[in-house]
Amino acid sequence: MKIVTEYYSVSGFGDADCMFLGKRFNEKWGYKPYEGECWAMLQKNNDKGDTYMYSVVGTNHEMKGVWYSEKGNIYTCSADGYVRHAEVFKKEGGYSVSKAVRKEVEGSLTGIWGLNDENVFTWGATWEGKVVLHRWDGKTWEAMPAPRFRITSMHGISPDCIYAAGYDSGIAVWNGKKWKKFKVPAEEFFTSIFVVDKKEQYAVGVNNYVLKGNGTAWEVIALGPGHNSRMHMPLRAVAKWKDQLWIGAGSYGLLRRVEETDQLEVVKSNFNVDAMDARRNLVMACSEYIVESSNGTNFTAFAIDSLAKARKGKKLMEGFK
Repeated sequence: MKIVTEYYSVSGFGDADCMFLGKRFNEKWGYKPYEGECWAMLQKNNDKGDTYMYSVVGTNHEMKGVWYSEKGNIYTCSADGYVRHAEVFKKEGGYSVSKAVRKEVEGSLTGIWGLNDENVFTWGATWEGKVVLHRWDGKTWEAMPAPRFRITSMHGISPDCIYAAGYDSGIAVWNGKKWKKFKVPAEEFFTSIFVVDKKEQYAVGVNNYVLKGNGTAWEVIALGPGHNSRMHMPLRAVAKWKDQLWIGAGSYGLLRRVEETDQLEVVKSNFNVDAMDARRNLVMACSEYIVESSNGTNFTAFAIDSLAKARKGKKLMEGFK
């Protein structure tokens, strides 16, 4: 039995301060909950520039997302309805991570994102199909109103300007009191949304539409390489960074919009990008490594084999109950 690892989510600020998720599973059968491992990993440099790698949280349930705050707080969610919260703190020569506090909330969770440590959101659905959304206010997790579609991605700039995107061409904005759903010009299953400000937003999805919003309406501004292609592959992530629009397109690589045109150029064809974070440097999760760039020209891959090394010599599921 060959055991393999794969990365699939990322949150952070660069290779010196970054969280990511990895799976460890039987190559023959692929990843399956309860038969494979999910790990939240932290790579962080100390004041001297020494790099430390930590295996923060491991579970046999499927972790669906991670968000890492500027204050060094870690939040993860999993399909079994649990959110976990841990804190990174300094110790002599490096860092340590507090024991994760686990909380069960309603629904099977599918994603997590935060604006700050008083506004962290996790979402999903119940087995009956009810859409659920929960908010961490810095002390507790509480249920809050959800838009009328299943959420796949959230992003925003303030508590009164938070966007959600997801199933059934769903895009909506939370103004601090209620959700407003938009009418969009394409049939899409959205995978990622990014908010620049109240007058500029972007979304991408499975059908390879790239949409731009202005706070009141949405338009299609480009089509990904998989649109109407026999080699169909979803667009997976989008971010506006360094005044340019970046798109993670799975096996099509890392794409970038050509100025203000409807054209997308391939920047890195070998980057199988599943997720990205653009709060400081551009950080991306690819299946075999994590990538960062500080300028959009030079890219550095890191965390190569980090999960495999951390679990070296251990059988699959060893140490899991």
